[in-house]
Amino acid sequence: MRGPQVAQPVTQAWVGPDKMPEAFRMGTYGKLRSAGVKDAHEVTTMPIDTKFRDPIRLLVEELVQGYFAQLERDGRSGRLSASELQEALREYGRTITTLPDEVLNLADAHAVAGQQTRWAIDVPLWTAEEGRSDLTLSLTISDSRDGVRLEIDDLHVL
Repeated sequence: MRGPQVAQPVTQAWVGPDKMPEAFRMGTYGKLRSAGVKDAHEVTTMPIDTKFRDPIRLLVEELVQGYFAQLERDGRSGRLSASELQEALREYGRTITTLPDEVLNLADAHAVAGQQTRWAIDVPLWTAEEGRSDLTLSLTISDSRDGVRLEIDDLHVL
């Protein structure tokens, strides 16, 4: 029997924001920059911590079930309203499904240097029509004494 395998983070450093891949300039990195993070030139990609997996699965399940108002009420919809979440899924035109077991191994988690308790995570979503789709759920996850907090940053096509 093998013990648990721990993947090592992969760090990518860029000289400046103009040298970063478009996904970081316009996506998570851009959001962090607009939130006041001024020196986020080093982004670390790592596996998703096991304590975040169940909350992510639950949030996706609530999207699948259409509990948009609940997500807005408890703050997990982030800057998006219930109607914006519903509209994004309607515009995509396919039926999202619960996440398969292996999906969280495919998600990207990024910790910004100096932000030890916050991660930006991009979770690929599945649909009944396509299987793995190009629809992505972008989240910010924070961990504190009060527990794990998830907030949707975006629901978009990557």
